[in-house]
Amino acid sequence: MGKETPKRVIDQRMEVVSGIVEAMKEKGLRWFSGLGFSTAPRNPLSGTVYRGRNRLLLSFVASAKGYEDPRWVTFSQARDAGWKMRKGARSSVVEKWKMFSFEKGGDEGESEDCDPGAVVRFARCVGYWSVFNASEFYNAPEYLPEQLDDDAGRIADLLIRSSRCPVHESFSDIASYYPDSDAIRIPLRRQYVSNGVFARDLLHEMIHSTGHPGALARKLCGRFGDPDYAFEELVAELGSLFAASDVGLGLADMGDAHYERHVAYLQSWIKVLEKDPDKLFQAASLASVAADYLAERFQALPRE
Repeated sequence: MGKETPKRVIDQRMEVVSGIVEAMKEKGLRWFSGLGFSTAPRNPLSGTVYRGRNRLLLSFVASAKGYEDPRWVTFSQARDAGWKMRKGARSSVVEKWKMFSFEKGGDEGESEDCDPGAVVRFARCVGYWSVFNASEFYNAPEYLPEQLDDDAGRIADLLIRSSRCPVHESFSDIASYYPDSDAIRIPLRRQYVSNGVFARDLLHEMIHSTGHPGALARKLCGRFGDPDYAFEELVAELGSLFAASDVGLGLADMGDAHYERHVAYLQSWIKVLEKDPDKLFQAASLASVAADYLAERFQALPRE
């Protein structure tokens, strides 16, 4: 039997879920504004860039506490580096998760739909660490923000070149990924108010495309309104936010018309998260893997 999850970890998770659901109710599809997604949280002393649920957790905490510095360190790391902590500083918890697998046997008690010999993979939390934001140390080296690339049109071109599936631009009302043909169809660039909005919409569909069996093999079934459909849309939403930061693209506002067309997604997300809060962190983990997949292909492109 695994160790019981510490109450502090459970409380932090619930605080994040409650805060994001509340932001969804108050801000609608602009729920992410102000939640610190523009730069991935990182540990400058170990070189770790926080992914998955930790990226979501620390981004939320940074927003809640007003931190503008994305750097996080453990107490011992800060002490060894000579950083002096401010009085009253409070830490946050990051979680280490690891994938495990086992082969199903044919023992009695297995459900009929279990395939004997099939390999089952599952994630388990194997550790917790307390980290402090660099703002809590009065002599930490100055943080120099990364400069975002302001050429959204160039980034959009590179994203299309790096896409694992064809991207077809044509006059239409909405962007979509089609799993059966493994292709993305997106409105013409001139139909968008800016290249940044076009690139954001493109990233959302590119995250969907990573779910194809030939890539990350997520569950891309279900109909609009189904929990599985809502969950995949949340993965794509979080993944596009993560990926926008990773490729140097700002979080352009998509415009009222876009948000009005997609408001039904919001209600389905809220319903899913209120029923099972851990779905938020499951979605964040899958979204982070998908964003990394896109970013690796993007960064691997030869630059002229």
